Amino acid sequence: MNYRESAKDGWIAYNNYEFYELARQEYGGNNCIFAVGLVDGHPVDTHYIWLQRDGEVDPIVILLRADELATLAWLASGALWSKLMSKQ
Repeated sequence: MNYRESAKDGWIAYNNYEFYELARQEYGGNNCIFAVGLVDGHPVDTHYIWLQRDGEVDPIVILLRADELATLAWLASGALWSKLMSKQ
């Protein structure tokens, strides 16, 4: 699946679900895509994280509830803050 092209049109179908991208970060040096958005068709999970590197056939797609996504954001920001504070 070519995520870069598919996600430009709004909702995309993948593995029996539909995904709508809300934010994306691409890294040209290693051709990575990190994206987050909404998922439709799952009974509980409403958000997704999409991780893909160039050369990998299948992306890593994690389906999450809103509270789980918020927890990951909180944990990641805490890790970054801790690293910054350890340098002072």
